[in-house]
Amino acid sequence: MFGLIETVDQLYRAALARAPVPKTRTEKDNLLEMCFIICHRALLSAATSTGSGLPEDGAAITRRALEAAKVALAITVDPANLEEWRALAKRSGRWEDRGKGIKPKGGPVNPQYKGLAAEPLHEDLLTLIAVLSDFTVHFTPEHVLGYEWEQRINKDGTTDVAFGVDEDAVPKSLLMLADQHRLILRVFDRCFDGKLYREGNKICARISTPFKVNTILTDSAESDDRH
Repeated sequence: MFGLIETVDQLYRAALARAPVPKTRTEKDNLLEMCFIICHRALLSAATSTGSGLPEDGAAITRRALEAAKVALAITVDPANLEEWRALAKRSGRWEDRGKGIKPKGGPVNPQYKGLAAEPLHEDLLTLIAVLSDFTVHFTPEHVLGYEWEQRINKDGTTDVAFGVDEDAVPKSLLMLADQHRLILRVFDRCFDGKLYREGNKICARISTPFKVNTILTDSAESDDRH
């Protein structure tokens, strides 16, 4: 499974080295590149957490990356969405209220981006963000029941409770992580007018088609047997 992550990592690096962002940059271009770098870092951070046996921590990191990709898509479709994302007056007002020890007025900042209704990738991002939120990121029944729980009765009548993840949780989560970043990279390819995949075409050919899960799992198992 780590081979998949390495392939996605290579595409991020190849695209960044080729610098599809214009040399004469606007503020939008700068934020677009920041989002791209943050998503690359999120891939590595989530893979590290997952590979360490904490796949649930990787999901929260990935959700942030998906939000960064959503912002990148929004400012590409309509540069005016940059100011909607900033929402400087509302954000500064909320921090001022916190500094005064009062509840921030107006509820959380929820940018209303324009022009995204016709973008299929936007709907894909929202769906995946919602899935990660409900299943892993927030403290929901789905999150709690996603662990394997064990109760042990001691001789003195007390009970010890232990929990962990399924033995297949790490490889499955790495597979999903690679697929989640495949969507993110499709978003950035849209943002860079198709230049992203052209610059890393040899690498992207390995991840641009839907993953064949059974084949990947079989290949991974055979690789493990050889070692």
